[in-house]
Amino acid sequence: MEGASCEYLKNLYNKEILLTGPILPELSHTPLEERWAKWLNVFKEGSVVYCAFGSECVLEKNQFQELVLGLEQTGLPFLVRLKPPVGAETLEEALPEG
Repeated sequence: MEGASCEYLKNLYNKEILLTGPILPELSHTPLEERWAKWLNVFKEGSVVYCAFGSECVLEKNQFQELVLGLEQTGLPFLVRLKPPVGAETLEEALPEG
């Protein structure tokens, strides 16, 4: 919430509004599963795109397909960590043809 919304709440409750950003977790020292480490080691460091929208975001099937098609068009390797979209039981089922 920013701008006018924060000003409104500040005036409504006569309290200062303090904004915070996302809380970043501590770096993990747990090693990656071997299959992911092997896959990532094939690519140059910093060249893999990781896409995750969080557990609360569930896309429509057409949005999901546009997202993965767009990632594919970058030509970069990518990982997508999402819930199955609305109307699909699995991610595999929701993938566009080809």
